[in-house]
Amino acid sequence: MAAAMPLALLVLLLLGPGGWCLAEPPRDSLREELVITPLPSGDVAATFQFRTRWDSELQREGVWINLGRSSVMSSQGSSAPLSTSSTPPTQSLPLPPSNPWVWPMAGLSVLLKADRLFHTSYHSQAVHIRPVCRNARCTSISWELRQTLSVVFDAFITGQGKKDWSLFRMFSRTLTEPCPLASESRVYVDITTYNQDNETLEVHPPPTTTYQDVILGTRKTYAIYDLLDTAMINNSRNLNIQLKWKRPPENEAPPVPFLHAQRYVSGYGLQKGELSTLLYNTHPYRAFPVLLLDTVPWYLRLYVHTLTITSKGKENKP
Repeated sequence: MAAAMPLALLVLLLLGPGGWCLAEPPRDSLREELVITPLPSGDVAATFQFRTRWDSELQREGVWINLGRSSVMSSQGSSAPLSTSSTPPTQSLPLPPSNPWVWPMAGLSVLLKADRLFHTSYHSQAVHIRPVCRNARCTSISWELRQTLSVVFDAFITGQGKKDWSLFRMFSRTLTEPCPLASESRVYVDITTYNQDNETLEVHPPPTTTYQDVILGTRKTYAIYDLLDTAMINNSRNLNIQLKWKRPPENEAPPVPFLHAQRYVSGYGLQKGELSTLLYNTHPYRAFPVLLLDTVPWYLRLYVHTLTITSKGKENKP
């Protein structure tokens, strides 16, 4: 009986308060993913997404400090303690380099090589911050930080007329390990056009699992590579995903998605110049919400009063 008492006490200490209940999920989480989409033109689109979630409340009321008096006012009353910190103007601080790509990284961040990312046909970065409900009633919220990076590689030109690509050819690096802080680290490869009958597409190494979903009315198939799976990287010490195309017949037109866009510049001069964007929805019955973000060429001057929207031959005034 005496030996059983210390053992039970040791179990309680290891479990902590409420240890006999189900373990709570971690309060903070980090998920990273890379989506690779081969385009019919021969280009390859790669989208990085890093999502961080904090299960904590942020201060929604501002703090006011009256520097002209000795008392400090805060949102909780005049006598509430408020800690502040400052740095003398003459003190020098060790600032990190301005280039965010030079630090040692792990996981998908290894592929963020500056000279490769900025030598692409398209480059876009975004930061999104939004509240997320923790439960169905949304009695408490969490905050999600989502950092995205989208690039398009011209694999047809850089590959000397071939559409084949690999992680090393695009980023000059391969994946060696998952991020130690990430709860999810995956690579998705769009293999919708894969067909075993005509072997138009070959992916190496073979994926462990696949995933299907309907996106904008088109069924997509993705090959999934889970970096948290130890067998995924340990077999070869690095993961270099490769995709090989076999060129379709000359009389076969590349597939066009239901929702696609075209843009062109027409006219002449600053007064007669026009920037036209055409959106096409060829789906037989479904309508899609569209958020159009456009980059205006530097040589054009656009004004809001000149904006015209035409749908089905009728002009819609914004």
